[in-house]
Amino acid sequence: MKKDQYQFREKSQFLNLLILRDELQHLDEVLSQPIKETKDLLTKFRATRSVFLTLNNVKDALDRLQLEAPKDFVNKTRELKKKLVFSNHFRNRGIGHLDGTLLSRAVPCSGALKFSMRQLKEMNCFDS
Repeated sequence: MKKDQYQFREKSQFLNLLILRDELQHLDEVLSQPIKETKDLLTKFRATRSVFLTLNNVKDALDRLQLEAPKDFVNKTRELKKKLVFSNHFRNRGIGHLDGTLLSRAVPCSGALKFSMRQLKEMNCFDS
């Protein structure tokens, strides 16, 4: 079998990692913004969920990464993959569906969850 002279696999893996890095940088910018109103808090919740999905995608990309690389790079990659194992659990628990346990644990973590019915109605959270 002839070696891939154009390195499509390696280049596509690199492109995937660049996209994931850009996504994480964008989400970091979103999460760094101050909370001025209720919709900002909801945007941060959405971004937090996206962070864990993206981190899980980084882990998956690293699992598929097959490059000949220096030992130091391989060791750092293994270490990073071990640190990202939690992202799979969180993605399964908090991204696929929002269950009561997860939501009840999130409530004490945010003092900004003091919504009034008027604020929720202004956000069109109710049909009437």
